[in-house]
Amino acid sequence: VRIGVLGHDVARIIPDAVSILTDRTLPVTKNGETSSTIIQVNEPTVFWTNVGATQELAKLVDRLELDAMEQMQQISSISNELALLSFATGENSTLRMKEAASKAAIRKSEVELDVLRAIQEQERMEKTKIAEEEQLKRSEEMTLARIKREDEAARLHAERGLLSKFEASQRVEKAKIEAAEAVAALENEKRILFQRASEEMKVKSAKAVAIAKAEADRANEDIHLRRLRAESEQRRKRNIAAINAIFTHLSTSLSNAVRQPKEVLTFVGYVCLLVSSIFFARETSKLIRSIIESFIGRPQLVRETTRQSMPWSLLAYAKLLFPWKRKSKRDTKSIEDTFSDLILPQELKSRIVELAHSAKNANKHEAPYRHVLLHGAPGTGKTLVAKKLADVIGIDYALMSGGDVSPLGADAVTQIHSLFAWAKTSQRGVLLFIDEAECFLGSRDSGMMTSAAHNALNALLYNTGGDRRDFMLVLATNRAEDLDSAVLDRCDESIFFPLPNAECRKNLISLYFDLHFRKFMETNNLRASTLKSRIAQYVTSQTPLLLSIDSDLVEEDKRLKEAVLSSVVKDTEGFSGRAIAKMAIAWQSAVYGTDNRELDKDTFFLVLKNHKNSARQREEWS
Repeated sequence: VRIGVLGHDVARIIPDAVSILTDRTLPVTKNGETSSTIIQVNEPTVFWTNVGATQELAKLVDRLELDAMEQMQQISSISNELALLSFATGENSTLRMKEAASKAAIRKSEVELDVLRAIQEQERMEKTKIAEEEQLKRSEEMTLARIKREDEAARLHAERGLLSKFEASQRVEKAKIEAAEAVAALENEKRILFQRASEEMKVKSAKAVAIAKAEADRANEDIHLRRLRAESEQRRKRNIAAINAIFTHLSTSLSNAVRQPKEVLTFVGYVCLLVSSIFFARETSKLIRSIIESFIGRPQLVRETTRQSMPWSLLAYAKLLFPWKRKSKRDTKSIEDTFSDLILPQELKSRIVELAHSAKNANKHEAPYRHVLLHGAPGTGKTLVAKKLADVIGIDYALMSGGDVSPLGADAVTQIHSLFAWAKTSQRGVLLFIDEAECFLGSRDSGMMTSAAHNALNALLYNTGGDRRDFMLVLATNRAEDLDSAVLDRCDESIFFPLPNAECRKNLISLYFDLHFRKFMETNNLRASTLKSRIAQYVTSQTPLLLSIDSDLVEEDKRLKEAVLSSVVKDTEGFSGRAIAKMAIAWQSAVYGTDNRELDKDTFFLVLKNHKNSARQREEWS
């Protein structure tokens, strides 16, 4: 429904489309005109009335055209009949024919006139409709403009009202603040006056107490003086008696020493001998303790070692008596076979095999060992390589962590010396692997090193200086740039361990899936089918835990399909070997949470997605 100005003809022709609203006043226009009567137009009614009128006009035109065509056919038939009669009747017939033709022409003209009138009426209606639409459009535009002006005036009025309210609230707030400040100032002044009065009261009280005490002291002055004199006299007599006793004892001792000099010398000799015996016993016990610890036990810093302790270590010394039996089975083990299951990039693996050959030949010909630095991201195989190096070289393996040195404090130096003394007593030699080396071998230029850490670093540098034939030092770190320059100088080889590439990830996924899931599943299912397990199931009434794998994931031999393996390799970009192993263990754990104990495709890729999100989160944290 819109508001506009229409002629009275529309209200007369279509009464339902127009309604007059009285007692309505519009704003005054620019010309000063206003209206108290508003015409309300129902557009749908006007529109559908125009549509109906147009349809009626179209029907009327169609009827007139049909009537004209029928009359034309009648005229044509009459003309034919007149032609036939002309031959039969002669001149009279000719006159009648002309009369009929005239009538037919008159009728045709009347029909054409009616058609023309209908067309003109249709054109007039269309023009009227266009004029009405233009009038409606102009009315709507005028109404919209007037509504916009009213909205703008209302908006300005509302803004002025809001501004005045805001200013009033600001004035009220300012008045509140000023009142609060005045109240605070009064309270502060009152508090200051109270403090000043209390301080004056305290001063007056202290003065009164001091005056009273001074008067009491003056009254008792004689008594205090007599007491002080008596106490000083007593102390003087006691000190004089002590001095006399000391000098009497010294004079007696000197006189006895002058008379018996041999006894004095004997006493001095016994004292010196006693002190020397105590010192010798203490140092001897320390030496024996270190020797026993190096041969029987292992140092406190060593977390893991392949070196045998007492009593099995005595067999190593027994072999010295049988030199023809000293050849170890490890000496016959091929280096290539040892590193065949090591999944690393080919260039890195070749370098490690070359290092193993060099160290093995050095051990065989009693040449100095070369110290090695292994650096790279966590979980890339540094510890595994160190163990395999000790295995193929034919020496003992000992692991220590750099994080164990700092808690020892000042005792760290002693423990490091004990560690290297223990390594030197090995008959086969020791590969000393220090993991997390940056924890106590950091750079001294950083200024963050304590004196205890500084001394521990110096102790390690002292024990690793020069050529070593009794142990091989292998350092592992994730931040090689943090190591001290002297430590880096001690390392003859530096090997970087990168994150696995696509080929390595593919082999690692296959390896750990077979190790932690496929073989575990086969072993578990085989154990559940044994007689012992069946008896236990019968007694306890428990169903066996049988695991399975969805056929969409594996081939017939229970190995991952090539498409699945390629998808996992793509999604595990940036994973280390340790992260892939943890993911395989997670697949095993996820099966226990399913109802049918089956590793299906959804569970498989859900575990992969969770590990991928965890890896992304760790990267954001780092």
